[in-house]
Amino acid sequence: MTYMSEQRRATDDGFLCALALRASQFWSFIDERDIDKHLMAWATFLMTCYIMQWVLTFVWLYPDKAGLETGLIIAAVLAPWTPVQAKVIQWYFESRNASKMEFGSTLTRSASSSQETLTR
Repeated sequence: MTYMSEQRRATDDGFLCALALRASQFWSFIDERDIDKHLMAWATFLMTCYIMQWVLTFVWLYPDKAGLETGLIIAAVLAPWTPVQAKVIQWYFESRNASKMEFGSTLTRSASSSQETLTR
C-alpha cells in the first residue's frame, strides 16, 4: 500500500514541501504507535502526583487549621481535577480498545485476502 506521504510530484522539491513531508511522516510515526495517547495518560498521572504532593505539603505546613477547614480546602483543589482525570482515563482506554479492534480487523482483512490469493 502506498501512503500519500510517499507519493511525490515534480513540484515537490522545495524546502517547504520537504518540511511538510517530514512533519507528515513524523505525525504518522506518532499516530501509528499511539504515542500521543500514552503521553496524555502520563501527563495526567504526573499532574495527579503534583496535586497530591501539594495537598500533603499543605497539610504539613498548616497543622493549626481545623480539620473541616483543611478538608474543604483540599476538596476545593481536588474537585475540579477529578472529572478531568476521569475523562482522560476514559478516553485513553476507549481509544486503546478502538485501536486494538482496528488492528484486529486489519489482520483479518489481510489474512482473508491472502487466503483468496492462495485459492486462485
